[in-house]
Amino acid sequence: MISNGLNNTRTKIFFYSAIISLLFFPFTNIKSETLEDLNRIINEKKSTIDNLNKQQLVYQNKIKQKQQEGITLNNEISILNTKIASRTIGIETTNLQIENLELEIRATNMELEKKQNELNFSKENIKESLRQLYKEEDTNSSLKALLLNENLSDFFDEISKLKSIQSNLQDKVENLKNLQNWLTQKNNSLTKSKQDLEGLKTQLSTEQDKLKDEQGAKFIFLSRAESDEKKFNKLLAELRKEQNDANNLIASYEQKARELLIKKNAGKTQSNETLSWPVPSRIVTTYFHDPEYPFRSIFEHPAIDIRAGQGTAVRAAASGYVAIAKDNGYGYNYIMIVHNNGLSTVYGHISKISARTGDFVVQGDIIGLSGGMPGTLGAGRLTTGPHLHFEVRMNGTPVNPLNYL
Repeated sequence: MISNGLNNTRTKIFFYSAIISLLFFPFTNIKSETLEDLNRIINEKKSTIDNLNKQQLVYQNKIKQKQQEGITLNNEISILNTKIASRTIGIETTNLQIENLELEIRATNMELEKKQNELNFSKENIKESLRQLYKEEDTNSSLKALLLNENLSDFFDEISKLKSIQSNLQDKVENLKNLQNWLTQKNNSLTKSKQDLEGLKTQLSTEQDKLKDEQGAKFIFLSRAESDEKKFNKLLAELRKEQNDANNLIASYEQKARELLIKKNAGKTQSNETLSWPVPSRIVTTYFHDPEYPFRSIFEHPAIDIRAGQGTAVRAAASGYVAIAKDNGYGYNYIMIVHNNGLSTVYGHISKISARTGDFVVQGDIIGLSGGMPGTLGAGRLTTGPHLHFEVRMNGTPVNPLNYL
């Protein structure tokens, strides 16, 4: 009975010891990651990125060739398919670049840790050398050596010993300086890498938005043209007419609002008010006259598209009169504001209009809510996702908003 009880106790002790080992030392048998491992993986990923870039080049050349051909439904779908394939590879490439940069940051941190340990060790060495030097100089100065050592060889030995300590100390100080310089350069490099990483993440997000736009454009063409060239040509004509009608209406209302602004500013010096961003986001998903705009076969993109979730507050980019606040129901809703010095701004895909035609608004006032989600109020027919379409016009002609924001 005693023997059985003892065995049970031993079993329990062994069991609990095993549990404690797993809790406190869970990775003792796992090989730790080395700098060599990281560099090998980084080089492998770089090779993959190079191959993807070559594939991208093939797709881009194919797109250029197709764009030189006539505008037909089949050709537009072919271009969009190639763009989608190219964009998918671009996203994969950017993902790999992000992974690689994260690995490089980890490798740099490992190097920094190693060098920091060397730096600390070097500092301790210098402290020890200084202590030794002060001790030697205190007890074995050259004068004492001359007085106390009748043998000249002993005297020279003492002097040589001091010189050796000083020389060694000088080497260590120089090494310390080099280490500090290296650490400074690496830390600067690390900061830049982290900034580049954030830039790549933003780029990835924009690439994903563009992919959705291209997939959405393909869906619009296929669903509305129903694989029929005649219906496709009719759709193009309708969309171009809508664009021209909107431009003509904007031009006529701008003139009236400009006259109101001139009266308000009579006798006053016009200020050059810098345009503020109309929504919190600073991420541009489609640029002014963007060559990658999926509806470029219909018209050039006369604005920038800014990422904005459905229902985001849209604010006046500068003070001025609302020339027109156009509510087209489920069609394309927009607001135009006329400002000083020939400038005007247009805000498109507005899901809810707050400002009214003829209102005077101050920079930063909320004029409406963003939209763009297909099938919602104010979205219009040519939208593939929520965003703000933002135009800047100079004397009625669209210009690049990024030059004024």
